[in-house]
Amino acid sequence: MDAAIRLMQQFDSEPAHALQVAKLALELFDQLAFVHGLRQSQRELLEAAAYLHDIGWSRGAKAHHKSSMQMILDSPLPGWTREEILLIANIARYHTKAIPKPSHEMFAALSEANQEIVCKLAAILRVADGLDRSHEAIVQGLQCRREDDQFKLTLFCRGRLGAEQYGFERKRDLFESVFGAPIVITETKDFG
Repeated sequence: MDAAIRLMQQFDSEPAHALQVAKLALELFDQLAFVHGLRQSQRELLEAAAYLHDIGWSRGAKAHHKSSMQMILDSPLPGWTREEILLIANIARYHTKAIPKPSHEMFAALSEANQEIVCKLAAILRVADGLDRSHEAIVQGLQCRREDDQFKLTLFCRGRLGAEQYGFERKRDLFESVFGAPIVITETKDFG
């Protein structure tokens, strides 16, 4: 993970946002283990992708998600295999904008099993990124449960959601598609 953190520190002008997104993404991953069925090694892929999802901003705002993917692919990341780097790059690429499609070259290069992993982890990353849209760490923690054929989020906040609610609404699409049920914010609690 050290290599991913170093790359984030080198290129991300707002590393606190990446750290916050990683925190929320890992909380979601852990609480959704009963649904996604992924392993600890895949949790680490999610963590690395969360750290690196916005490094593409260093090349400009236009298509920063694609720039992040390319920068991950072009960077030496000791400790990761080439296949793991391709997974991390794809997960980071799908944190915003389009969802994974077979017509996307780097996604199509993955095995069917790895495409499924990317979809699950990118879905989690998108929700986590949406929950820090303001880059102010308003959401300090979360609880996610499946109930009444939907995923219900309780958010522990320091302040009003505002931009985070908007970000969540814009980025929950892949999650709902991958996990087969709506995800909704049902409660917010003051983190105090």
